[in-house]
Amino acid sequence: MGRTDEDHLKNLDATLQRLESVAYRFAKANMSFFQPSVEYLGHDIDAAGLHKASKVKAIVDAPAPQSISQLHSFLGLLNYYGRFIPQLAILLKPLHELLCQDKAREWTEDFDVAFKKVKAALTDPEILTHFDLSLPL
Repeated sequence: MGRTDEDHLKNLDATLQRLESVAYRFAKANMSFFQPSVEYLGHDIDAAGLHKASKVKAIVDAPAPQSISQLHSFLGLLNYYGRFIPQLAILLKPLHELLCQDKAREWTEDFDVAFKKVKAALTDPEILTHFDLSLPL
């Protein structure tokens, strides 16, 4: 990365030289430069910042779990973006209670509300954006 194309090319050249100096091999066919955006580890990265990508659609479109196994799968998929969702543990508390073996495992309105809230939190446009110093705290 660089502030200008020239800076970018200098940084890129230095990076590639360093990789060659330690005998790192890479396939040039798999490289692309000066792309407006890239998808990396389930995130879209562009000039505006880091954005949620392919996995978000799977989470948002997920139906309510019908079994403990499905609930585990949903929570695992959700944890991929967990660090970006404020107060995730609080939002997920009702769903984690379903995993307790000493509690009844019946899907109630509370669980449905928590399920919908966490999906809404994930689609919040403020999630995965660059910090803006101009905004009030």
